[in-house]
Amino acid sequence: MGGPETLLADLLRSSRSLTDLDVSNCRLGAGACHALAGVLRQNTGLQFLQLDGNRLGPEAALLLAQLNVLPPPSSRVLALIFASD
Repeated sequence: MGGPETLLADLLRSSRSLTDLDVSNCRLGAGACHALAGVLRQNTGLQFLQLDGNRLGPEAALLLAQLNVLPPPSSRVLALIFASD
């Protein structure tokens, strides 16, 4: 059984209708961002991802921000909400 990053990745992999996800204060780390980034490259339905109150760091934030520069046909703008502790 995996941690929270596995659960999030599985949720996003199986859901095409989820558009908003708030995972604030879930003690997520950089590993969660790597798992999320991999899945979000294929799942373009999510439009809003709130991540404040987690331990992500600048590298993880950059990784997720790069999802907004995917080549066409992706027209998604993923809103990422980060707040420092």
